[in-house]
This record gives sequence, C-alpha cells and structure tokens, in this order.
Amino acid sequence: MVKTYTEKEKLTPAILNEFVEKIIVRTPDKRTGKRVQQVEISHNCTGMIDLLRCQRNKY
Repeated sequence: MVKTYTEKEKLTPAILNEFVEKIIVRTPDKRTGKRVQQVEISHNCTGMIDLLRCQRNKY
C-alpha cells in the first residue's frame, strides 16, 4: 500500500483514510495551569508512532 502513495505530492482525505486505523483524543489535563491534550494516531502499516518521543530525540 505504501508504494502506491510514495510519489504523491498532496495528502488527500482518501489517502489519509487508507493509512489511519484510528484516532484517540484523550481528555485535556489542566493540572499545570496549561491545557495539555494527548492525541494518539494508530496507522495501518506502521502501528503507533510516538511523535513527542521522535521530536525529543531529534533535538
């Protein structure tokens, strides 16, 4: 499935629907005075990707 979309320049809703299995939006946490909300996106081909961990490891 991934090979079908490697040459695409634009992410369309149809392409996104094929790759995303589910999206979970957690309840906001306001304990620190700031609103923090977790969003988990489960992909069909890659499983769960922790974007925060990816960003932290990048810097």
